Amino acid sequence: MTQRLPNPGGDVGNWGDILNAFLEVSHNGDGTLASNSVGTSQIASSAVTSAQLDAPTQSAITKANSSVQTVNSISPSGGNVSLTAANINAIPSSQLSAASGVAQLDGTSKLVSAQIPTTVSNAVTKANSSVQTVNNASPDGSGNVSLTASSVSAIPSSALGALSGVAQLDGTGKLTSGQIPVSVSAAIQVEQNGSYTQGQVYVGVDSPGALSNASVWINPSSASPDIQELRYQLNVLSDKPAGFWLLNEAIGLPQDASGNGNHVTSLTGTPTYNGVASGMTFTAAGAVILSVPSATSLNMGDIWTIEAWVKPINDTSSKGILGKGTGASYAFMESGAGSNNIPVLCKDDSTGIVFGSTIVPSDGNWHHMVFTKSGVNANLYMDGTLNNSTTSASVTTISNSSPLTIAAYSSSDNSYFGGGLKWISYYPTVLAANRVYAHYQAGS
Repeated sequence: MTQRLPNPGGDVGNWGDILNAFLEVSHNGDGTLASNSVGTSQIASSAVTSAQLDAPTQSAITKANSSVQTVNSISPSGGNVSLTAANINAIPSSQLSAASGVAQLDGTSKLVSAQIPTTVSNAVTKANSSVQTVNNASPDGSGNVSLTASSVSAIPSSALGALSGVAQLDGTGKLTSGQIPVSVSAAIQVEQNGSYTQGQVYVGVDSPGALSNASVWINPSSASPDIQELRYQLNVLSDKPAGFWLLNEAIGLPQDASGNGNHVTSLTGTPTYNGVASGMTFTAAGAVILSVPSATSLNMGDIWTIEAWVKPINDTSSKGILGKGTGASYAFMESGAGSNNIPVLCKDDSTGIVFGSTIVPSDGNWHHMVFTKSGVNANLYMDGTLNNSTTSASVTTISNSSPLTIAAYSSSDNSYFGGGLKWISYYPTVLAANRVYAHYQAGS
């Protein structure tokens, strides 16, 4: 039945049943309230305090009161807080290796090659194939390579105009007046003064202190001895002799014009000094010897050239022109009229005379004599042309400590020269036939 209270004046005989049924709605059989008899609607506001709650409920409420209420200002929904990467200022994982995302490192904190920009990748490729050193010089910590003039086989700018440096040309490919040697300047000055109006002087240099391809053009009909000797000197110096004795001094000891310092330091006897382009005159009876101290540059080896201008006296004795030592030695000699030649002697105590010229230059004029030797090949030139040759000369390496002698075979031999000598030179190389002829033309 429907639970209700009994109606006053009614329900006769049923009051007990109706009332019991009504009470059973919210009471247990023992008179206590049923567990579901009091709901929130039956409890007045603030009627229940925490003290009236059981211990587990009080503990749960305490924990709830001190728990997280929001995360990054986001409140829970259904007890759960849902966050995105944006809520925590993070990059979403979907951006990892994405085209506009973030890069995936390779495990060593480095980018993988596929993620390196093309410009950087190209730069790396170029760097790997680029120059790592410059003239074997490596860059410093800043990537800069510092080079000097010597690193690139160049002449340093400090050498420009220095005393032993290089010459600054005048903008037209010519030397300035201050850089022209005194002897050349003097020749030019002579020309400018009108004495040799058709003469011209040209000089070429290939390195500091050395003349190369030097040539002098002078009007043959107006060339003075000074110009003639200058012309010859420049031609000889262009072939780099080890010793060059002009014998043009007015008095004293002849000097080495090659620049190698092989000067005459000792003079025995009394020659006649004839001055520029005229050399010296010797008499065999005068026993004149010009001595040059031994030097490494004068030890010939087995390849060399000896050159001299001679004006011999026709007599019957052998006369030394140039020599160095005895035994393993060399000598340039004129024989007596009886032998009818000017032989060249490369003597090692067993070889003797190599060979000589086929004519006798004993006409009282200057004659240009050149002897070249390279192993077994030897040539003798007279007045610019080949006079005699051999392919069976002895192979002799000449190296001794004896002085070089001029006008005598050696310092201990009595083969003294008689006649005129000038422009004597020695080269550690073989003069080519065209250079021999050029020398002859320059000195004629």
